[in-house]
Amino acid sequence: MYLHSSLLGGFLAMLLGSMSVAENTHYVAAINAPRSGVSDGSVDKPWPSLSAALKSGTIQGGDTLALMDGNHGGLNLHDVAFDRHVIIVSQNEKNAHVDRIQVTGRSQNLTFRNLSVWPKKSGTGSKTLVGANSASSDITVDGLVVGSGPDANRFLTWNLAEWRRRKFNGIHLLGDRGVVRNNTVTGIHFGISTSGVDSLVERNWVNGFSGDGLRGVGDRNIFRGNRVTNCFKIDGNHDDGFQSWSPRKQKNASITGGIIEGNTIIEWTETAGHPLQCSLQGIGMFDGFFDNYIIRNNLISVSAYHGIAVYGGRGVKVVNNTVVSNSGKAQKNPWIGIFNHKNGTPSQDILVANNLAMLYKGKPNRVHNTIFAANSIIKSPLGAFANVAGYNYSPVARSGFIDTAISDYAPEFDIMNLRRPAGSGPDRGAIEVGATQPRGDLK
Repeated sequence: MYLHSSLLGGFLAMLLGSMSVAENTHYVAAINAPRSGVSDGSVDKPWPSLSAALKSGTIQGGDTLALMDGNHGGLNLHDVAFDRHVIIVSQNEKNAHVDRIQVTGRSQNLTFRNLSVWPKKSGTGSKTLVGANSASSDITVDGLVVGSGPDANRFLTWNLAEWRRRKFNGIHLLGDRGVVRNNTVTGIHFGISTSGVDSLVERNWVNGFSGDGLRGVGDRNIFRGNRVTNCFKIDGNHDDGFQSWSPRKQKNASITGGIIEGNTIIEWTETAGHPLQCSLQGIGMFDGFFDNYIIRNNLISVSAYHGIAVYGGRGVKVVNNTVVSNSGKAQKNPWIGIFNHKNGTPSQDILVANNLAMLYKGKPNRVHNTIFAANSIIKSPLGAFANVAGYNYSPVARSGFIDTAISDYAPEFDIMNLRRPAGSGPDRGAIEVGATQPRGDLK
């Protein structure tokens, strides 16, 4: 696999962090672990299960439940609510394995961290491995390794029957204020989805998937700094790196206030010629309306038509994205497109600026306040970028993309959260060439 070293280095660093055990820590033994005496939650006398620990009455908001090395079966938490986050974590790195995490009822303030999650048996139907229902809230999923089996990283060796047998979904939080951060989701059907308001999905890696990589259909959802790679075609789903739509049924319904920034979506990074390689769409904003969205600093390398597509946008900014053909060939797609809502209503109050793409769909329109400015067509990816074969889409000097963006429309940072501009002006596209100073307002 060849990946841009600066992007990959930061991505791997965030995935390898370990958790230090807090002072108020209660220990939970793995299934069939030897125990003696009456359990009290200490390291010498751990609770026999997570359920037993929660029923003991000793767990309070702010506490940590450390799952000891080994298998803990399925975690099913119903109406488990605290005034502060309770952290459920592997005692040692990711050595605690669970079959599934299911949060139901009015559960609240739960954090799952550094666990390994895969089903006890593969081939048991379409299920979500880490899920929380719509009545739950403030659920955080942080640093998990999620896959359709312990061998999920071998997805390149699976045939069509094996992919269909492993049709598991990764992470789906339906409740409000969900956080999905620093997870790896591998060998999966749909990767990460959020449906509640004010959800945050950041710094995750979905690698080897057969549905959509990311989905967000809640108001004020933020998808930031995620990586989506290697899509497989196993059924009739039109596969997207990121997809959104308005789930509400009333006329002219919308979702609002989303930010999609700094994500890397690469259809295929492995050896060419795999029979199941899909034709991926990048960011698909279908079945709007979409109100007050920002789509910026995304790097999209795909082969389907839609690189970034917005149907029924109102108050949408599409700025400083790089949308390029995954093959590296000169062609007319993928494109950045602004389209009418499916009911025919034109998009309005749209800004499309400082982007790089193979083509653009849509036109400036004074009546609907639609602005296209300082966008470049990538005529030859091989001539425009540093190393297309290695997925390094940093513009080279002869491209004309460096220092030529409109400052008023450019974000103050690029896809790697480095400050713009690095030269006499900001660059077009997602990568600011020569930038070294980190953006300081993201944690």
